[in-house]
Amino acid sequence: MKEINIFLSYCWKDDEIADDIYDYFLNRKNIELHRDKIEIGSWNSIKEYMQSISKMDYVILIISDFYLKSANCMYEVLEVMRDRKYKDKIFPAVINSEIYSPIIRAEYVKHWQGEFKKLQETLKEIDPQNWGNLNRDLKKCQDISSNIAEFLDVVSDMNNPKIEDVTLRIEEKLSSKGLMPGNKVFLFEKSPNSLYDQLREDFKRVREQDGASISYKAETLARKLWNDYRDGGGGIYLLDLARVRNNQIEIENLYYELIMSTDIQIRDTARRWNKKWRRVNEHF
Repeated sequence: MKEINIFLSYCWKDDEIADDIYDYFLNRKNIELHRDKIEIGSWNSIKEYMQSISKMDYVILIISDFYLKSANCMYEVLEVMRDRKYKDKIFPAVINSEIYSPIIRAEYVKHWQGEFKKLQETLKEIDPQNWGNLNRDLKKCQDISSNIAEFLDVVSDMNNPKIEDVTLRIEEKLSSKGLMPGNKVFLFEKSPNSLYDQLREDFKRVREQDGASISYKAETLARKLWNDYRDGGGGIYLLDLARVRNNQIEIENLYYELIMSTDIQIRDTARRWNKKWRRVNEHF
């Protein structure tokens, strides 16, 4: 099965939703999810990274008010729209449902027309030889103004799933095209008790490894759980489940080791542990 490259386009103010989507597809064997915070190194070019979007098989767009008013996000949209068949490669994750109203879509056109005019008026006060690349920024504002209505028309015409269902619908879409294997076991498809028992047994086996440090045990368990459940974040969900059940596992020590891990994926996922707490707790 060939590798599928997916670009995650989002505004950093929607970071938590981006985390959930990234976690969901993390470590899928044939899915390479590209995210700026992970891949852009210090002092590297943001623009060059954004231009790589045209090389991707698919693009997930987390569409919010912040997104539609962000120059960088809209630049990524322009790069996507270079492909005449871009509608077939985008998965909109719509946060701002107001875009289904033509009046609201018109407001975004007005917003970018306003941004264009503000920059244009400012440039009139500067000698052209001193503009540097500001004329390119002006052209970008004009391009956004000219294309945002078409983009929003396309997105608003699509039968977009609820934001909480986006990852599953993407997986179903890719599976129907033969690009992903069938669904794995997802969290809470089993009963909470069944998942808890599985966690307890897995943890017991890991703890019984003679001479293994708690750090090694923690990472071994986390990796196993990620592979068995949802591949990204599932292990942390199950650790939450253990905490909810008030079991006697050394859960706080385990969390400490995860947060101190040298593996950036383990560490970052552990840091999001408490963000997911309320959602896990709702199941009880």
